[in-house]
Amino acid sequence: MNAVMSTARRREPLAETEATRMAQAALAFGFDAPRLLVAIAAISAPLDVAEIARAAAREIIAITGLAACAISRWDEQNEELFLWAEEYPDGGSTSKELFEPIDLNEYPASLNILRTGNVLQVQVNDPAADPAERQYLRKVNSLSVLLVPLRGRHSVLGIMEMYADHEEYVFKESDIALVEVLASHAGLAIERSLLLSEANRRAAEMEALRHASLTLTSGMELDDVFQAVLSAALKISPGGRGVHIFTYDGETLSFGAARWANEEQSAAFPFAMPRPEGLTYTVARSGRMLAVGDLRHHPLFQDAPMSWDGAIIGIPLKSSDRVVGVMNIAYERPRTLPHQELNLLNLLADQAAVAIDRALALKEARRRAAELEAVHQASLKLTASLNQDEVFEAVLNASLQLSVDALDSHIFTFQDGVLRFRAARWADGRQNSPWAQPRQDGLTYRVARTGQIITVNDTGTDPLYAGPDRPPNPDGWRGAIIGMPLKIGERVVGVMNVAYQVPRPITRDDRRALTLLADQAAVAIENARLHELVSLQALTDALTNLPNRRAFDTRLDDEIRRAERYKHPFAMAMMDMDGFKKVNDTFGHPVGDETLTRLGAVMREAIRDTDFIARMGGDEFALVLPETQRDEAEKVAAKIKQAVSSCELSWEAEHGRPFAVSISVGVAVFPADGATKEALMTCADATLYREKQANPR
Repeated sequence: MNAVMSTARRREPLAETEATRMAQAALAFGFDAPRLLVAIAAISAPLDVAEIARAAAREIIAITGLAACAISRWDEQNEELFLWAEEYPDGGSTSKELFEPIDLNEYPASLNILRTGNVLQVQVNDPAADPAERQYLRKVNSLSVLLVPLRGRHSVLGIMEMYADHEEYVFKESDIALVEVLASHAGLAIERSLLLSEANRRAAEMEALRHASLTLTSGMELDDVFQAVLSAALKISPGGRGVHIFTYDGETLSFGAARWANEEQSAAFPFAMPRPEGLTYTVARSGRMLAVGDLRHHPLFQDAPMSWDGAIIGIPLKSSDRVVGVMNIAYERPRTLPHQELNLLNLLADQAAVAIDRALALKEARRRAAELEAVHQASLKLTASLNQDEVFEAVLNASLQLSVDALDSHIFTFQDGVLRFRAARWADGRQNSPWAQPRQDGLTYRVARTGQIITVNDTGTDPLYAGPDRPPNPDGWRGAIIGMPLKIGERVVGVMNVAYQVPRPITRDDRRALTLLADQAAVAIENARLHELVSLQALTDALTNLPNRRAFDTRLDDEIRRAERYKHPFAMAMMDMDGFKKVNDTFGHPVGDETLTRLGAVMREAIRDTDFIARMGGDEFALVLPETQRDEAEKVAAKIKQAVSSCELSWEAEHGRPFAVSISVGVAVFPADGATKEALMTCADATLYREKQANPR
């Protein structure tokens, strides 16, 4: 046969984009859904890469019964494979010399799989297959192999090899679909583990930098540095009215500290913020001192909104020829500025610049370490749960930790072009409904549709929020907001909004930290969604969309425990269609299936909101009626009978109703008719049988 399956197709590197389709494909081929969930959980549980790989290999061997499974890491730069795990049914292992390192240049077919994302199967006697791959099969004493790429979100991480040696086995489409499901989850789990390792490494690096910074600055904090410099500047220039320090980064000045000569404490606010065309920005951009002995005659102050008849010195704070800030010393009156004083201030500025630069580096190191720690902690929680609510909670908490001045954080999921609110948390710990529903032309929908980060520094002036055609912000809030897309590859699965108390610039650091969180959050949210989907499928009857026998057993057990605890009665019923066999015999099974689906919907509409109906199999159904006495249960049963008997069925329009379709119901009450599940079902079955005997149809 052809070495590459005819059904093979190019795969995008992002494994989770196809996880739902793969799971549905595996189920469609009749694979046991609960067993699949167990396998996925076993693969997703470990945090170590090697343990994940071993778990994946073990599960594949256990499920498929193949002779061996090997999972290898791809070293793309050197075109080599290195073994992560190998498993055999008897628990044995083969010498790693057979597996690593493998020079992929000698195996072009395998290299092509890693580069294209295609699936490949090879039989040892297939003349169309790659000779190198066939030779390798002989080397490992196997007759057939299926090679599946192990994909992460953005790249192919490695390759999964499944070997058969009992015969020259041809892997079916169902085999491939099943293996791809498990490979997809293994790839996601391995990628999460690698991200976690990277976060740990970076946190350790930042902690080392923080410790070094503390040592270099002798334990001085930035505010301590500011206070020491302000005090020294006023002592060097005793005629000074006041001293201001501004830090300079990214061509922007930010207020650091200030002190007035007649005050012991530093000022909380500057005398005035620097003007782009003023002295402070001129000093910062040029890197040169500027001394103005008389403000009245200097062009930089001719149009200043606030002025006084004094003097000022602007001194650049330079560390290794890089301006990290500006120190201004102002004087009450015009004065001559002596060279000796200027030289001393320059000397102070040189020392201050180094100290401030180091203190800023320390502050940044602490901020990044805290940022990475928050992401690290969020990563641990995200990888530890497949419950959507727990994942949302972890993401929201981490987003608020990364944004210390945040007002709130919201998460919306995005599917089929529609945003759905999922969770919100405020800085004060409140959790409730969304602050406002997303507008079709608003920030959240724009983020979802474009997949781009959108920032608003001031909602009071930004067109997305301000204007005559915009509704007023609830509670009169005016602040800043960032909208983060939660993306799996290029597919947006949700949006996370972080709002801030007051207008403020959304910085590069804000974006970086939240982007790191959003990348992990998107994967965790999608995995939780897929887990919930597969769990729901395991408890739902595929034909009628009613709960199935497994779900009924669980619900009945729960109801018995609740009734025992609170001493409440409840009823249950077994139901069986009358005349349904004639539908199948007369019109065929497709019409019979359609009839069952219709009658299932009719019965669900006939019962109360608190009642639970399930399809047990064939034309048998069952019902749990919480906190219900016998007489009330009989009324519900009569209502169901009436609804079924009067239901209009599709085949009646053409054929009329040549025979009756009705339902028999047997009711049992806890604890009068039984105190166990088995006793209740036996009693209900007996009642059902007696009704059928009394009313044969």
